[in-house]
Amino acid sequence: MDAPVDWIKSVGSLRFPPKADHRLRNLMDRNNEGLLGPGEREELEALAELSEELSLVRAKALQILASHGDRSSERCIGAAFSPRRGKLVRPEWRLDKA
Repeated sequence: MDAPVDWIKSVGSLRFPPKADHRLRNLMDRNNEGLLGPGEREELEALAELSEELSLVRAKALQILASHGDRSSERCIGAAFSPRRGKLVRPEWRLDKA
């Protein structure tokens, strides 16, 4: 099934809502300082997992666009705690203009 290019571009530009992003960053900071409670650790893991999945979906959308000749300047620089890897992950990728 083919998807419209505009739809794939929309998926490629998805972002965490500002409040959720702020909360994730706050929890990551508190985790780095060793100040998380058990409930906060669960919240961090859930938000980080969602952030990681969103990054993977965005990356796939941008990969599809690039493979079809779309060279728009798209950039993703984010950070997420990866529960699977047990560390802070900072994915970074870019599609440059042709």
